[in-house]
Amino acid sequence: MKLKTIFLPFLMLLLCSLLCISAAAAEGGGFNAGLAVDRSGEETGSFTVTVQHSDVLVERQPQLRLPCSFETAKITAPDRTVQDGIIADGQVSFRVFMGGTYTISESVTPFVKLEEFTEEAIPQELKAMETLDTVEEIEAAMLAEIETHMEAGKMIDAVLHDAKLGYNTPAGVWVDADETNFPADGRLTVTADIPDGTHPDTHEYTVVHMFTSSFNGKTPGDMEHPECFVRQKADGSYELVFTVTGLSPIMIAWTEKQAEEESGIFSSYIMLLLKMKQEYDITVEPTEGGQVILTDEKVKYGKDTTFLVVPDDGYGIGKITANQKVLQAIDGVVTLTRVGRDQVIRVIFEKLLASNP
Repeated sequence: MKLKTIFLPFLMLLLCSLLCISAAAAEGGGFNAGLAVDRSGEETGSFTVTVQHSDVLVERQPQLRLPCSFETAKITAPDRTVQDGIIADGQVSFRVFMGGTYTISESVTPFVKLEEFTEEAIPQELKAMETLDTVEEIEAAMLAEIETHMEAGKMIDAVLHDAKLGYNTPAGVWVDADETNFPADGRLTVTADIPDGTHPDTHEYTVVHMFTSSFNGKTPGDMEHPECFVRQKADGSYELVFTVTGLSPIMIAWTEKQAEEESGIFSSYIMLLLKMKQEYDITVEPTEGGQVILTDEKVKYGKDTTFLVVPDDGYGIGKITANQKVLQAIDGVVTLTRVGRDQVIRVIFEKLLASNP
């Protein structure tokens, strides 16, 4: 009798454990929900369990894997409550308290990649406009818009980006998206590292986005000025965060902050006079395939200067930047306008393909 009393509960516990193990085994030791990303930016998939109190491990293998920050996944089902899933190592582990069919859903944030804005990035709708059919004209128009949002007389540095919306396939291949993949609410949050040589304590930032096609009620050439925030990352560096309602191009600009004790018209005038006496260094990063010849190694505040770009035989002029800002050479001459800080010039010379005799 005593043996029966001990054995019966043990047998029931063993049977329950076997049921739970068999349920997990039926799901392949980790049920693959086959989550698929739809255009609304959510992943969904379903699975079924037949026993109570079973642990289910769901492998996150979406058909379209957007590079994004996934929120904690949740299982929902009519008239049932399930413990929220916890994401770890590409899998989601759930505790299911009742048998039934459950739906997994995850929220995702589309990924935006910032690249150099080139002639190839200009769509036909802008090329049809005589005033905005080149990178230089687009850059000038956006810089003029930025100047309306910044204190008059301040020196502005800016860089123009091609903002691309996309996703990675499970194989890790980047795929460009388009307006049809844009979030349903029409808003897209973009993050970008702060420009080199700047810091939130000493610089302020502003952003302008230009519409290049008819989208979200806008026409080509229209611009928006999103609010820009600075956020510190886990590694201690900083990034800019802003929300736009369209894609490329995006211009990020920055200026030096005015110290608190410099407030007032008189003190601003004094600071301007001091800056006008200041000289800034113009330096060139080492390069191969050609020479960069400076007109001036030091330039006074607000003055222009030029430098000559001379490729060696068999080389051509590639990308030219000064403090990350892309510049263009005209007959080998590049102009730096309104210098207001030290400039670091970087020129990439590209090897030309040999022509067939």
